[in-house]
Amino acid sequence: MGVLVNIENGAHHNAIMNNKFIGHPTISKSTQHALIYSEYGNSVDSMNFIFGNEFENGSYGVYFASIDNSNLERGNTVYNCKFTNTFDAAVYMYFSGFMYCSSGFYIKFYIKSFNSTLWCIS
Repeated sequence: MGVLVNIENGAHHNAIMNNKFIGHPTISKSTQHALIYSEYGNSVDSMNFIFGNEFENGSYGVYFASIDNSNLERGNTVYNCKFTNTFDAAVYMYFSGFMYCSSGFYIKFYIKSFNSTLWCIS
């Protein structure tokens, strides 16, 4: 079992709410073990809302990556989610513009972006 939800082809305005995602325990940073995945270099997937979910295991809980620094994903929101035992990062965002992350738990974020605004509340 690898990626559980694949966000692709310019997916916009989707809501993923109140689910429990359980992946395999891993010691790999491979994106093939991300639980929710938006592929790097493929498309711009923006304004997706991930709320009230639980993530367990996997390399990443949520992985968003856009095409490059001229084509940023914007407005992707990860809010009120619980992450347990994600190997590399709970939330990974690469080439993202405006994004919002909030969790009542300590989680590891990886952000690489250009000209971006990030709101993180923990």
